[in-house]
Amino acid sequence: MKKIAIAYRIYPGISKTPAVFPDNKFKLSELCISSLSNSLKSIDYKIWAILDNCPSEYKDLFNKYFTNIEFIETNAIGNALTFKKQLEILLEQNFSENVYFAEDDYFYLPNCMQQLLDFIESEHKPDFVTPYDHLDYYTLDFHKHKKEIINYNGYSWRTENTTCMTFLTKKEILRKNKKIFLTYAKNNYDASLWLAITKIKAMNPIYYVKYSLQDLSWLKTYAKLWLHTPYFIINPKFKLFTPVPSLSTHLESKFLSPNIDWENKFDEQIKNIFI
Repeated sequence: MKKIAIAYRIYPGISKTPAVFPDNKFKLSELCISSLSNSLKSIDYKIWAILDNCPSEYKDLFNKYFTNIEFIETNAIGNALTFKKQLEILLEQNFSENVYFAEDDYFYLPNCMQQLLDFIESEHKPDFVTPYDHLDYYTLDFHKHKKEIINYNGYSWRTENTTCMTFLTKKEILRKNKKIFLTYAKNNYDASLWLAITKIKAMNPIYYVKYSLQDLSWLKTYAKLWLHTPYFIINPKFKLFTPVPSLSTHLESKFLSPNIDWENKFDEQIKNIFI
């Protein structure tokens, strides 16, 4: 049986505009947590739930869906510092070499975790795997680059230059990149730190000018890359893979992963939970 250590961070507020339950974070949380639970069937797991100023019913919610769980309660310390907690927990634990960072607004397909673990333990030895085939990969020039493609278990796994902060890796790989990930707690961007890790479109200054002319926010992304991680140029390069089709989606309504009828997936799960 495969094993995985999961650090799941959650807070009771709603960010941006979720595709479902836009005004009810507790129901949104149950939808996400129940979908993660479904994906962990036949997998030996341990979860550390970081409850950032959450009411007591959130602890009951996790206990409803998980058995091997430990709670860490924090007092509204925010996104960056709860990520730092995840990093510390997953590096210190000895339950599994497979370590997963989970945010509270992701919906998982039932085969998600099995597919992620199969791939990361395969002969291909990917460094990082995200379950989320981000819509940005199809809409932004920044993500148009030469991709390594591995067909495995019915999925097309592709290298990408950046992702969000929900991902799977090995404890050894995480330790090698600890210094870079710690910069997230110092207001580094997720895109900037992933550029330092993957190095795709990070080394050539022509890209800095090209994308900054398209959108000034890219200038900030590249500035933070050098401000927080100037040593990335001498660090090893690591590979980040994403599955096509997606195994999960961020629930922000504007960025649902493409080519999957998510509304139908949500409805099926909602019926199982609330009806």
